[in-house]
Amino acid sequence: AGSLRSFESEAVKDSNLRFVPYGLGYHEEDFLNQSESYEWIISQGFVNYGTNKVEILKTKEEILLKFRELIATRDAYPMLLDGMVLKVNNLHVQEELGFNTKFPKWALACKFPAIEKTTQVLDVILQERKTGAITPVAVIKEVDILGTKVNRVTLHNFDEIARTDIRIGDTVSIIRSGDVIPKITGVFYQRRTGEERAIIEPANCPECGSSTERKKLFGSEDNSAILRCSNNSCPAILIGKIQSAVGKKALDIDGL
Repeated sequence: AGSLRSFESEAVKDSNLRFVPYGLGYHEEDFLNQSESYEWIISQGFVNYGTNKVEILKTKEEILLKFRELIATRDAYPMLLDGMVLKVNNLHVQEELGFNTKFPKWALACKFPAIEKTTQVLDVILQERKTGAITPVAVIKEVDILGTKVNRVTLHNFDEIARTDIRIGDTVSIIRSGDVIPKITGVFYQRRTGEERAIIEPANCPECGSSTERKKLFGSEDNSAILRCSNNSCPAILIGKIQSAVGKKALDIDGL
């Protein structure tokens, strides 16, 4: 999608895009099952990057076997896989089941377990948002997870840091939660050398130097763990509010 939005035709050309259809829109063919429509698509010369054949699963055991097989062979596919989708095969039953506001009731996404990597916390930086919330972010030794270079992971808040006792220099395991957002899942305490450094909650805002405070955001149920800048005129807060106001979800002022 990002490549197709590009105004540079050469960039799109170099992206090596391939069109892989998985279903049909309007058509005049008379299919009883979705598997028949898949077979028709393949017969028209389109590539199916799976086995180039349709498999119909009829029992719970067959579904679990296929799921485990895909997990074991996911790296052999020429695109990234994060799960498999089960679909009711009969098109009339699909129509009867219908949709809710988000997804078809006749399909179920079965996500693969996230891939886990081991790395090291090199440093911690502080990011401030438009609410004044100060979020600690771990700078980690870069790792590749499913083709994405990861070198930053949020530590959420300082209560979470205290709970996990994570320190600068620690060896940690990380995943991309939902194969998207980097997340630390564990700390290897037994690998500590004694040179690790504690992560200290700042008494002053990293942007303006004003004092920090544990402040509940108005209208929120529980933000007691969030550290905030006490200065409502902090440049980071003002810039964040301007960015939010002129962004795509608000005034959408292009170029400001």
